[in-house]
Amino acid sequence: MQNKATKKSSTLYCFTPLVSLATFAIEFGLAFYTFAKHRKTLFGKLATITLILLGIFQLAEYSICKTGYAASWTIIGYLAITFLPALGLHMTSLMTKKSTWTPIGYLVAGITDLIIIFTPNIFSSSSCPGNFVIFNPLLPVFKIFYSIYYYVFILIALLMLIKAVSEGDKNKKSAEWMLAGYLSFLLPTFVIYIYEKAARVAVPSIMCGFALLFSIILVLKIIPEFEKLIKEN
Repeated sequence: MQNKATKKSSTLYCFTPLVSLATFAIEFGLAFYTFAKHRKTLFGKLATITLILLGIFQLAEYSICKTGYAASWTIIGYLAITFLPALGLHMTSLMTKKSTWTPIGYLVAGITDLIIIFTPNIFSSSSCPGNFVIFNPLLPVFKIFYSIYYYVFILIALLMLIKAVSEGDKNKKSAEWMLAGYLSFLLPTFVIYIYEKAARVAVPSIMCGFALLFSIILVLKIIPEFEKLIKEN
């Protein structure tokens, strides 16, 4: 695997190595705060793990661009973000209702990480053109499998949240904020994907970059609203 660092002019300057490093610091800071304040609840623990994994991916992006170990850091980055859909669904199920999809999500995530670990040269290259990191899975079938897993479990969580909001249950407020958290990184990624063709090969980088918004919403709004709901019950 080669780390092809190039300098290209672009109007999309949101995902530079320095921004990735800063995002890593913010997300780890939020993780430390969440663990210190909310570690006694399952939701708080899941939120802490989510923030740590998001931070690890940002550190991986920085390291891909700035170190000579692009191959190793690409694997580390993917191992981290693989569990994010399952964690998001788990948090969603805690504030809405239990779902059989939650353990299935963790199972698929675990299998996916094992595939990444034990498949030699699963990534053909990673490049750092200066505004985002491009990951290139070597096996097309793995890319398809990974995409299906990722977006299906995100979609399941979205549908559960939309249902909770539309039914106006007691968990409506926390579900609204969780839905806002999802949309904070999904909508910008979708817009960039549609209008910036060059960015279509860097969806993981772009999505996780905007996930900083989710991290902030998670800590400042989602967790307080959910814990308020718990206390009221």
